[in-house]
Amino acid sequence: MAGFLIGLTFAAVLVAAARTVGFDRDAAFYPTVLVVIALLYVLFAVEDGGSAVVAWEVAVAAVFVAVAVAGYKRNEWWLVVGYAAHGLYDVAHGGHSVNTGVPLWWGGFCLGVDGAIAAYLAVRARQTAV
Repeated sequence: MAGFLIGLTFAAVLVAAARTVGFDRDAAFYPTVLVVIALLYVLFAVEDGGSAVVAWEVAVAAVFVAVAVAGYKRNEWWLVVGYAAHGLYDVAHGGHSVNTGVPLWWGGFCLGVDGAIAAYLAVRARQTAV
């Protein structure tokens, strides 16, 4: 639970800082963050050391990179779906992966980050659609 709350706080600070500095005026900001978040699992897989684990995480990251590109090129709702799906992947990850490089607290932390950013982007996309 602590990881989740820290993740929520982290996301709130990230969004507030991006808005204050103006990073989120660039349409590439949140897609880039999604790509980085997806690639962290590849980093953990490299730390794990297993080539099959690295291959799995690269394949999964490629899906999230494609969703980030769709969010950038087509519609912000792709980003909402991408962040929400990544949050669910974070929670489910421990149940299907042998990636020992992932810290035990990571799933809750990332669910907090991904869920909060997905919610923020959904509100923002809805406001711009009206």
